Amino acid sequence: MLYVFFVAVLNLCLGYALAVYLAPRLGLSTATLAIKLPWRLARATSAPQVRSEATPAAPPPRPASEKSASSTPPAADTTSSISPAPSTLLDEAKRGDSFVEVSIHALTVDLSRYREELIRLDTRLRECLIAPDAAAVDECRGELKAANDDWLAKLAEVAGQLRDRHDTLGNSASLGASLEGMLLEQTAQIETIRDNIERLDFAADATAGCRQFLGEFGKLFDLAHPLRDRLHESSLAIVVQEKRLEALDNELQVDSVSGAVNRWGMEVILDQWWREDPNRIRQASAALLDVDRFRELNELHGVTVGDCVLKGFADRLQEVIRKERGFDRMCRFSGQQFVVFFGDTGPKAAISAIERIRQTICATSFQFDGTDIEVSVSCGVTGVTVADSSTTLFERLVESMRKAKESGGNRTCLDDGTGPTAVEPLTFEINGRTVQLGD
Repeated sequence: MLYVFFVAVLNLCLGYALAVYLAPRLGLSTATLAIKLPWRLARATSAPQVRSEATPAAPPPRPASEKSASSTPPAADTTSSISPAPSTLLDEAKRGDSFVEVSIHALTVDLSRYREELIRLDTRLRECLIAPDAAAVDECRGELKAANDDWLAKLAEVAGQLRDRHDTLGNSASLGASLEGMLLEQTAQIETIRDNIERLDFAADATAGCRQFLGEFGKLFDLAHPLRDRLHESSLAIVVQEKRLEALDNELQVDSVSGAVNRWGMEVILDQWWREDPNRIRQASAALLDVDRFRELNELHGVTVGDCVLKGFADRLQEVIRKERGFDRMCRFSGQQFVVFFGDTGPKAAISAIERIRQTICATSFQFDGTDIEVSVSCGVTGVTVADSSTTLFERLVESMRKAKESGGNRTCLDDGTGPTAVEPLTFEINGRTVQLGD
C-alpha cells in the first residue's frame, strides 16, 4: 500500500512539473494550468464534477450543430467546464493578474454550485405550491439560509483578498477593484433578501407564504446571473489582454446549457475573422437576439424550465442559420441573449436573415410537460466596420436590441452607423413547428 501511495505521489509531481514546463510553450499561464490540473486528476479518479448536460459542439471556426437536449432537464447553468481552484492556489498565485484570474475561476465554480442548489430549492418550493405544507416550506427556508451563508462567506473571502492585495495586482488592479465592488454589492443585496425571507410567516397561510418566498427567491437568481456574466467577461478580458485567445481550450468555448459556442468562443471567431482579413475588406454583420419576457417565464415556470427553453431556442436557431455557404456562426452571448455573426454579408442581407429567424421562432411552439410556452425575440443588427473591436460591435448590438425592446419587442432594429432605428417587418412564408423541451 505504501509503495502504491509513493508511486501515485511521484506521478502527480512529475505531471505537474511537465505542465509547468509546457506552459510557456502552449501560451498558457502557470495559474491557468494550476487550475486545470486538479480537475484533470479528479476526473481521472471519477470524482463527481459539475458537467454540461449537452455534449460540447466542435470548436470554432465551424461549431458543429448542437445535439438534441437530454431527456433530463439541466440542473445547473455552469458557464463552462472550469475546474475547481483550491483555496491554496489563491495564496500561491503571486502575480497580480494570475491572482485575479484564479479568483475568478474559483468564484465561477462556486457560483455554479450555488445556483444548482437554488434550482433544487426552487423546484421544491413550486411543489409546495401544489400541496401546501408549512413545515416543508420552512425546511426549504433553513436550507436556503445555509446555502446563502456559505456563498456569502466565499464572497467575503475573495473580496477581502482582492482588497488586501490591491497594491500588488499590477495591470489587473482596476479589474480587481471592480470585481471587489460587485462582490460587496452582491453581499449587501443577498443579506437583505435573506433577512426578508427570515421574516416570512408560513404558519397562517402556507400557500401565500410560499408565493412570497418564491418572489424573494427569484431575486437571488437575478443577482446570480449578472454576476456569472461579469465573471465570464472579466476572465475573458484577462485572456484577451495576455493574447491567449488562440491557446484557449476548446471546452471553455462551449456553453453548457445551450450547447452553443459561448462568449469566449465568439471572441475566438471574431479574432480569427480579423486575422484572416487584416485590411477589413470583407463585409460582415452581426445580430443580437434577446428572448422577450424571459424573467417572467422563469418566475412562472421555474429556472429549470427556463434553461430548457434556452436549449430549445438555441437548437432551433442553429437549424435555421446558413450551413452550406457563407460564414454564419451563433453563440450564447449572456443570459437569454444570443449573437449571430454573418460573414461576407452586408447589413441588408443580415436584416433579411434575422427577420426570417425572428418569424420562425414566433411560429415555433415550445412545449414542456404538456404546457405551451410562447417565445419571441427582439433583435438588433449592425454591420461590422473597419474600426470595430468586439467591444464596440457588441455595444452597438446591445443598443439596437434595447431599441427593439422599447418599440414593443418581437421586432428588429438596425444601426447603420447613425444609431438604431426600427426595421419595417418583412414577410416570409414560415412553416410552424412544435418543439418538445426536455426530450
